[in-house]
Amino acid sequence: MTFRNLPGLKNPEMGLFHEKESIHEFTKRSFTWETRPEEKEVIEAIENKVQEFFDNNFEDADKIVEIFNITESMDVSKEDRLLLELQTEIARIDQDVTKRYLRAQYSYYMLDDKYWDIYKTTMAGTVNDMTAAAKSKTKEDRYFYFVQYAAWKQINDKLQGLKNIAKQIQSRQYHR
Repeated sequence: MTFRNLPGLKNPEMGLFHEKESIHEFTKRSFTWETRPEEKEVIEAIENKVQEFFDNNFEDADKIVEIFNITESMDVSKEDRLLLELQTEIARIDQDVTKRYLRAQYSYYMLDDKYWDIYKTTMAGTVNDMTAAAKSKTKEDRYFYFVQYAAWKQINDKLQGLKNIAKQIQSRQYHR
């Protein structure tokens, strides 16, 4: 069987011996989460943090947007009030999202400081040896930073979407 109908390429298979005959030979490898349980836990931690934040913070804003979406016509004063409520929710959520960003940024600085402290104290060996030592000793810090950053990024993306919806509603009101 050929891979993507290209002659000479085979679908990746698990458990095969992968020895290269030349430096120009490449092998595709299959990936499963079962072989990487720690990384899978990191991804699940991110998903859980994001879902928890969504449940605690976006519920009211989502309800307001739903009212705008399902109501064919509403009087001007009700529409204005709902837009103001949506903007108030966005401002409230924005503060929490900013706090998450600052936490992620701080965890990055802590990771960076620890990495370079370890790198500098490992003066025996090559640059690659010092890099490997620093990376292996900061693995947990990198995971912590990544969880903080990835959670902030997903939450911020949803917040930006809400801001865009509010702008569209405001534009529609302006042009009525």
